[in-house]
Amino acid sequence: MVSHQTSLEKDGATCNARRAGRFRPVTTTGSCATASSYRRNKMKRDATIRIGIYTLLAGSLFVYALMQKGPRLSQPLWLLAGAVVWGALEYAFHRWLFHSSKVGHWAERVFAYEHSRHHLDPLVAKHLFLPLKLTLPISSAILIAVIGLLGIAAAAPLYLGLLLGYAPYEWLHYRAHHEPYSEMTGLTAWLKRYHLAHHSRDESKHFGVSSPLFDWLARTM
Repeated sequence: MVSHQTSLEKDGATCNARRAGRFRPVTTTGSCATASSYRRNKMKRDATIRIGIYTLLAGSLFVYALMQKGPRLSQPLWLLAGAVVWGALEYAFHRWLFHSSKVGHWAERVFAYEHSRHHLDPLVAKHLFLPLKLTLPISSAILIAVIGLLGIAAAAPLYLGLLLGYAPYEWLHYRAHHEPYSEMTGLTAWLKRYHLAHHSRDESKHFGVSSPLFDWLARTM
């Protein structure tokens, strides 16, 4: 951990040079230094708002589903399935969409471009999280499709399970870049080191942010 913290401190000079326009590297060499207190508080607020919007939507659907008549024994299973599906989506999006080398498809252009800006300067809030104007319509379209396929009784807990995976992802991603090691212990500190290895060592590995499970399964650890 000590050696990696030292590398992060060195990367601070790199990020300052980038912001000053002294050079624009082809690939990033590391994560920028810890953000200022003001910027950290702003991003905490932004993350809380984003998570709150999705939680309100998923929670409302789940309550509505509970009010419907019919068997409910399968709902905990759908909830668990949603959390597992999120882990797979987190890995797949990060590896094959955010780091796509193809530029023909509009989705690849949008997502890969936004993510490349995040790698260039991880301290910029609007590059840390994909904008709601992009993610909210996409997630709503997915939800509508799932409701059409499975019905509200299954779709609501499945969607809530996705949110139970998504919320830690957003929070851990924020902490990985903007919380110092002194404020993190145990698993969160390990996940910070794990994610920063993706930025500073090898961008073709360590795609998981909230869990290394799918990296382990796909042998990209």
